[in-house]
Amino acid sequence: MSLTNLSVKQLEHAIELLKEKEALQSQIERIDCQLCEIENGKFAITEIKEKHERLAGPQKIRRRVRRRRNVRQAVLKALKIAGAEGLTVKELAFRAKVKTGTLRTWLYTTGKKMAGIKKLAPGTFAVTRKMVHGDQA
Repeated sequence: MSLTNLSVKQLEHAIELLKEKEALQSQIERIDCQLCEIENGKFAITEIKEKHERLAGPQKIRRRVRRRRNVRQAVLKALKIAGAEGLTVKELAFRAKVKTGTLRTWLYTTGKKMAGIKKLAPGTFAVTRKMVHGDQA
């Protein structure tokens, strides 16, 4: 049998049969998996899970709720205590009880815009005299 000798109607019928065959093969694979689960003793667990999923409906996506720490206040407090010599990012993170990466990001984005924080050297920051005397909070 050659495909060139078939009519359009015969080709369409052949395509429908191929689709039906693929659907049946996927059902056979699913049934084989279920049989393997029964043999391994896992059937009861999967059956309960499937029943629970059907009854429960679509699950909501849970998002982690993160509490925003007030990095600004913690950093300013630690820098005021340190005085004019300032602190390195690592020391400042330890004293402010903030992760080093969080503090580094905060210093190089938000902290550099603040008038009271001064960069003394690479990775070392101090508070200016205005902030020490309490002109800005």
